[in-house]
Amino acid sequence: MTSSREKIALLFDIYGNLLTEKQRESFGLYFDEDLSITEIAQESGISRAAVHDALKTAEKALLDYERKLGLLEKKEKMEAGLAELKEDIPEAAKKIDKLIEQL
Repeated sequence: MTSSREKIALLFDIYGNLLTEKQRESFGLYFDEDLSITEIAQESGISRAAVHDALKTAEKALLDYERKLGLLEKKEKMEAGLAELKEDIPEAAKKIDKLIEQL
């Protein structure tokens, strides 16, 4: 299970291009560069409150996109299904070998 922070980072990877440039910039600095809100404010020349608001607004938007589109949920289901298939491959290979022997 992923943490809340990890989930938001995954949502940013999927939906980040739908955010405003300022939101993407602040989000990237906060999540990718691991800068604090104060550091981002200083680097961007805006207030801490503005950075905080941008991050919260972006996070809300990302969660809303996921609620509407569900791409992360679909990706996780697909990965789980592929993991199951991967586990079944050795058994399937044995069955194929057995069938080949019978030919």
